Amino acid sequence: MNINHIGIRTNNLERLKTFYLDYFGGIASEKQEEPATLREYYTISFGSGASLELIYRKDIHRRIGGETLGLCHLSFTLDSEEQLTALVSQLKKGDIIA
Repeated sequence: MNINHIGIRTNNLERLKTFYLDYFGGIASEKQEEPATLREYYTISFGSGASLELIYRKDIHRRIGGETLGLCHLSFTLDSEEQLTALVSQLKKGDIIA
């Protein structure tokens, strides 16, 4: 299992993108815009391994319901559906998920 990407919500998308490009040598995708969800984002890659998804939502400036700024998701890549099934089973046994 590998980390695929980490999603980070920000209220200053361009500034955070510049930070990861200038200080960590990241490479940015073209800006993606999803008008229906008020979401804009860049994917920042580092040559190999996990990438960052930097996300700006026009409707989130602090906490709105369950949505906040900061880390919003962590995505993993598995090698097979069998590996996914085994992981789900393990998480259920540990009462991590229902």
